[in-house]
Amino acid sequence: MNTRDLILKNAIKLFQENGYQETTVVSICRNSHITKGTFYKYFKDKNDIIMAYYAETFKNTDHIFKEILLIDSTKEQLWRIIDEDIDISMSLTPKLMKALFLADMQEGLSFFTPFSVFPKDETYTEKVQLQLAIIEKGQRLHEIKQGDPKTMLFSFIAAEYAIANDWCCHDGKYDEKPVIRKVFDTIF
Repeated sequence: MNTRDLILKNAIKLFQENGYQETTVVSICRNSHITKGTFYKYFKDKNDIIMAYYAETFKNTDHIFKEILLIDSTKEQLWRIIDEDIDISMSLTPKLMKALFLADMQEGLSFFTPFSVFPKDETYTEKVQLQLAIIEKGQRLHEIKQGDPKTMLFSFIAAEYAIANDWCCHDGKYDEKPVIRKVFDTIF
């Protein structure tokens, strides 16, 4: 394991055990057996660590694209992609997700805003392009409601982030997935 991955792994473990606010850069360094200089070579602060971790968890979702080919309904194909995202977020724990939301706000919202998913220059990720294509196909097949696919997906993402934020603020005291599914069914 390289130094960056070691720092990331140990930091997340400490965040989950002790809490984000209670974990210091010094404790991360001590637990990783590195100096502060080495830490700052790879990360600018704790926010950088948690945001890097979240981004990297989504890199390992290629299996989902193969799975959706086996699903007949376009609406359920779309849900499967979204369901994977929900599972990843919930696996971080409410406290860690809350820290991630706060870090993202401090960094200017690069993750948890539909505007990051739909940039003005319309350079969408492959995942967003796939979701839009599924919506369009589902509309042609009358499996997904009619409407502008971009507006529908944008609206859903905004609602999904709001629910996830609420889930974090309530320490995960409810299962957010059925709530998100109701919004999904309403929009799509």
